[in-house]
Amino acid sequence: MKSLSYYTPEQHKEHVAFDGSDYGILSSIWLSQALWGLGYPEQALHQCQSGVDLANGYGHPASQAMALAYQSLLYQLCQEPDAVQRCAERCLSLAKQHTIGYYQEWAAIFYTWSLAYPDPTAEKIAALRAALDDFRAIGGGLRWSYYLALLAGLYERAGDIESGLDMIAQAFTVAERTGEAWWNAELYRLRGELLSRQCADPDQVEAVYQQAIDLARAQGALALELRATASLARLWQSQGETAQAYTLLAGVYAQFTEGFETPDLQAAQTLLATLTT
Repeated sequence: MKSLSYYTPEQHKEHVAFDGSDYGILSSIWLSQALWGLGYPEQALHQCQSGVDLANGYGHPASQAMALAYQSLLYQLCQEPDAVQRCAERCLSLAKQHTIGYYQEWAAIFYTWSLAYPDPTAEKIAALRAALDDFRAIGGGLRWSYYLALLAGLYERAGDIESGLDMIAQAFTVAERTGEAWWNAELYRLRGELLSRQCADPDQVEAVYQQAIDLARAQGALALELRATASLARLWQSQGETAQAYTLLAGVYAQFTEGFETPDLQAAQTLLATLTT
C-alpha cells in the first residue's frame, strides 16, 4: 500500500495514452482483491472505491469501465448480489455507450450472476453460461476457474449436484493448466458442499473441507479459510460435535479485525451463536 502513496495522477497520464490503463487505478483495484483475500473486506471495498473515484476523475471511459468491472468482482467475492448488480449495470451502460466490448462482456457475467444468485432457475443459469460463452468468444480467459465456480455455486443452490461437480472438475482442470490457483481453496469447499448435498460419506466431505482449509491457510487467504471452516463446522454440528465445531470456527473468526457486517462474517457470527446454544 505504501507504494501507492508515491502515485500522482498528473505524472502517470501518459500510461493511459500508451496502453489504455492507468497504473494507479490498476494498483488500487488489484490491491482491493488482495485485501479481501487476506481478511480485510472493509479496507478492500474502500481501496476499490478509490480506484473507481480515480477513474471517474480521469473521465476516461475504458478506465471507468475497468474499475467498475473489478468493483463488481469484489462485491461478488463479498457475496453481495445487489451491489454486484448496481456496479455491473453501470459498467454495462458505459461499455455499450463507448463500445468497449471486453468490459461489456465481463460485466455481463456479473450482471447475470447477480440476477441468478437469489433464485437460480435453469433459465438464469443458462443465461450465465451464455455470458461466459460470449466472454470466451472475444478471447477472455483470465479467472476462468473462478467463473466456472460461479456456475458451480448456482448449481449447488439449485440442487443440480452432478452439474455442479462437473463444473468443479472443469475448474480444477483449468487451474492446473493455467496455474491460476488463487481460487482453488473455494473450489475444494464447493466440492465439499456438493458432495454433502449428494449425501456422500461424511469422512470424504470432511477431507475435502480440510483440503480447502489447509490450502487457504497456506495461501494466507483468511477470507477463504473462514468460508471453508464454517462449512466444516456445519458438518460437525450435524454430527453433534458442537464443541469441536465452535472451537475451530471461533479460532478463525477471532483473527478478523474488521468487516463484521459483511455476509461471510455475519454468517459465521450466526453459526457461532447456534453452536453455543
